[in-house]
Amino acid sequence: MNDLTKICQSGRVTLIMNSYPIVKILPRRDIPVLAGHPWIFSNGVESPSRSIPNGSLVNISNADNQPIGVGFYNDESSIRVRMLSLKPNDTIDLNFLKTRLLDLKEAKLRRLPDQTTGFRWVYAESDNLPGLIIDQFGDTTVFQIHTAGMERLKDMLINILKDIGGANIIERSDVGIRKEEGLSTFPILVHQGHSDEARFLENNLSFSADVMKGQKTGFFLDQREARMLIGEQSNQKEVLNLFSYTGAFSVAAAIGGAKQVTSVDISQEALNRAQHHFTLNKLRLTEHEFIATDAFKFIDKAAKKTYDLIICDPPAFAKTAAQAKVATEAYIRINKKCLEHLPVGGRLLTSSCSGRISATDFEKILRTAATQANKQIRIVKRLGQSSCHTQRLAFPEGQYLKTLFVEILPWG
Repeated sequence: MNDLTKICQSGRVTLIMNSYPIVKILPRRDIPVLAGHPWIFSNGVESPSRSIPNGSLVNISNADNQPIGVGFYNDESSIRVRMLSLKPNDTIDLNFLKTRLLDLKEAKLRRLPDQTTGFRWVYAESDNLPGLIIDQFGDTTVFQIHTAGMERLKDMLINILKDIGGANIIERSDVGIRKEEGLSTFPILVHQGHSDEARFLENNLSFSADVMKGQKTGFFLDQREARMLIGEQSNQKEVLNLFSYTGAFSVAAAIGGAKQVTSVDISQEALNRAQHHFTLNKLRLTEHEFIATDAFKFIDKAAKKTYDLIICDPPAFAKTAAQAKVATEAYIRINKKCLEHLPVGGRLLTSSCSGRISATDFEKILRTAATQANKQIRIVKRLGQSSCHTQRLAFPEGQYLKTLFVEILPWG
């Protein structure tokens, strides 16, 4: 029995125009997929009738042998299929990929604030391109490939980006997550142009992404709205920025009129770039502090020093479920310390980018921290990742960033 016969068994014929092998999923496992969730796990699929190389494009059929879409297959991953399209007739070729990239770019640009040239062009599954991250920094395009399926399309992707991307095209597939798909990490590669600093604007602030040495793709674009908020709230304030990295929050605060901004990060190299960002924005370095030390140690030794506004945006404390308990304790500890250094009316912007910590968990963490610090707080605003990091309702796994902006109230 061939694949076409299997699809036609039920008598309701849907003609498949591509030649991809078929993977059949178990009863009712099509419901979340048709609702928009892009993952099908290993316990949701039947064993294929023939061997399918990892990363292959496959047609997905439901338990009634009706085709429901096209995805990437990988039997080395617990996520057996990552959906690309809910149109069974789609052929994933250069035209398909280019059209999707152009549509995404147009949509993202349309929603960007004025004077902003840095944005996430493609956010993997959330943008229906599983395993692909593309960030645009002015005229520099930086991409990462996380999955075996997208790795098979890389040559096609590079050719498309040379046509519709920036003058400079950098690949940052130097990430450990590739190992989960049976892939090795790649060295950082320049596919077009040069690797000099990638300058861009964010709400008319000037930044430079460290695309060759920086974390991830070189700059964290997911806190754009939070940085705008800090700029609005910093006038005549004394501001502390913990885990400041390259100082984007610090620049926003200083431009917003802060009396002084103290930036604390364990990396001197990151602080050097923070100072560079201050210089790009014509800010006087002598009016602000840049301290290379562990943020926990700094806040522990700050004695009775108080600040009007504290920013606490640490790296992910929990990357796996097993780390969630230790991460929770770390979040409570650092937020307790921050709250202790704020007077009545003082404000804290605190974030968690740990996917294993939910928004509800994070609010519980802050409530515990406030209790331990003997503080009453109110939530002024809840924020998530910036709008270019698509948040699909059917795919909550893509919603990782939680940010709370809170204010200290009089006790009792």
